[in-house]
Amino acid sequence: MLGPLWLDPLIRATWGSYNPLVLAQFDSLVDEDCYKPKVYRVPDPQNEVIQPGGYVEFGLQVTPGDILYGFLVPPDPITGVPFSFTFFLEDLTTGHQFFDEPIPSVLLSNYHPVVLDSALTQMSCFWWLLNAVYPVVGSGAFRALIQSTDTEARRIEVLIGALEVSECR
Repeated sequence: MLGPLWLDPLIRATWGSYNPLVLAQFDSLVDEDCYKPKVYRVPDPQNEVIQPGGYVEFGLQVTPGDILYGFLVPPDPITGVPFSFTFFLEDLTTGHQFFDEPIPSVLLSNYHPVVLDSALTQMSCFWWLLNAVYPVVGSGAFRALIQSTDTEARRIEVLIGALEVSECR
């Protein structure tokens, strides 16, 4: 069975081999009825506007049994690139750190043209996929760190894609 992204030429054919190889791992989950899509967001809405050089540490509770698959950084609607910040995520149950050090937002972005036409400048973003899905075990407690490296106060958010355990049919 082909997953829905196998047919998207902007992801499958244009952007090298990383996304296709990672997406192939998800193909078996396409028809899996024991999981449903879920998105976690950090930081919470009360802390999403971060001052220049500002630092936010945020606790995140992820449902044990969920499978994490990637991050999405919404772009600035004017420039099409993310605001400037660093991001770090750690699973407090296992001590697993998703990055060795806080990663710049531009490295979490996954922007590509909406259409294969050089005359159009429309951009879109796609999930920055983990190289393997990450199963959440134990308490599901995570720690997220965000630091603004921008020159202005900005609304910063990172979405974490998950497949949540649901009742199987």
